[in-house]
Amino acid sequence: MLIIPRSVVQDVLEMKKLIPLIENSLKEFSLGRCVQPETKGIDLGTETGLMEVFIGYLKDERLMAVKTLNSRKKNPRMGKPLIYAHIALIDPDTGETLALIEGASVTASRTAAASAVAAKYLSRKDSSRMALIGTGRQGRTHLEALLQVRPLRRITIFDEYRESAEKFRSESLVKYDIEIEIAESAETAVKEADIIQLCTTTIEPVVFGAWVRPGTHINSIASYAPTVREVDTELVQKARVVTDTRQGALRGAGELVIPLREGTISEDHLYGEIGEIAAGLKPGRMNDTEITLYKSMGIAAEDAAAADFIYRAAKDQGFGMEISLEE
Repeated sequence: MLIIPRSVVQDVLEMKKLIPLIENSLKEFSLGRCVQPETKGIDLGTETGLMEVFIGYLKDERLMAVKTLNSRKKNPRMGKPLIYAHIALIDPDTGETLALIEGASVTASRTAAASAVAAKYLSRKDSSRMALIGTGRQGRTHLEALLQVRPLRRITIFDEYRESAEKFRSESLVKYDIEIEIAESAETAVKEADIIQLCTTTIEPVVFGAWVRPGTHINSIASYAPTVREVDTELVQKARVVTDTRQGALRGAGELVIPLREGTISEDHLYGEIGEIAAGLKPGRMNDTEITLYKSMGIAAEDAAAADFIYRAAKDQGFGMEISLEE
């Protein structure tokens, strides 16, 4: 078994190569070529966090992985990561564990890659201005990923912790040839955006339908409970809503569950899965004026695809540490 720590993941993971692999995993899932049991978890309450277990098997690629993920709301205040996760890549023939991979950085990258796939099919091709709400690890990977699919030139960021936003800006200006400005509020950040990327840990909405102009695309990734949402009901009503897993979103995405319980939308308001669009089963953006919303839930197929990519890259480059638990 190859032990792959975060430092190795960061060394070998290439977003440009990861995005098409994640797009393929989303297509395979929507085409029914992925075995993925229902996610199992322990909900510790919206103020505390949760533990979840994701199991996925891509049948055609013969990729199998199991991820455990722990999220704790108090961690950032203690200087710890919001998420701790580990991914076990399994040989489907023998059942042996090929690799144990630090999973929080993988989760951040594969989530960002999926958001990039959504932006590829749902945002306007000329999108050049992006609002980024939340400047933690997910914010960093999402900026990297979305720059791969759209000609972004101006980024407006907002974080409730000004220090985090300033650090993000200074680090990003070194890496990318783009304009980055810090907004004083989420409303100011999103009003002129072509793409709105939400990377928050919020419980209540941070972006509202009244703020969003026609033609905007929104990616929302905070998906850990049906009582949690990043956008309000009005925005959901205005938007063509797409997700990665229809069943998972209708059961666990607060953006949909809450208005469904209110009776302000029906299940048919969820247009489809991004994998269906990527596979050509449904069209994506219809015109330049509609508002589109991608609600990410995260699927184990993405973890399996990303873990295999990282494992092979680490093996090829001689990274990681081999151990045997059977000795």
